[in-house]
Amino acid sequence: MEKMNDNELLELLKIGDVKGFNEYRKENPKQKIDFEGENFDGINLEWINLKEANLRNCTFLGANMACSNLRNANLENVNFEGAILQNANLWGSYFEGADFEGANLFGLTVHSDGIEMLIDCIGIVVKDGWIP
Repeated sequence: MEKMNDNELLELLKIGDVKGFNEYRKENPKQKIDFEGENFDGINLEWINLKEANLRNCTFLGANMACSNLRNANLENVNFEGAILQNANLWGSYFEGADFEGANLFGLTVHSDGIEMLIDCIGIVVKDGWIP
């Protein structure tokens, strides 16, 4: 697959081609992804690989991100209100100011104070960039 820029990759997601996006990421694992400030509201992103992506100030209102890989991603000020993050991996991600109000976080994997936590709740508070 030919090398794509962030705008071309964004278009794949906007049309719901998660499979194509993930295949591209697999072929280009070192390419940095920068979607800062983008709107993904209501989009089905189930199984998306956004590992190490810059998603600062993005919105995912009501988006389906079940089983997504957000490991080591920048999630600063991201709005996940009402999103489905069931079984998503946020290990090592930074999410100062992120809003998870009403999100489905069942089975969410995160890193907090050096230990892995599985969170089974709806709505959490983020303090100092981590889920306490």
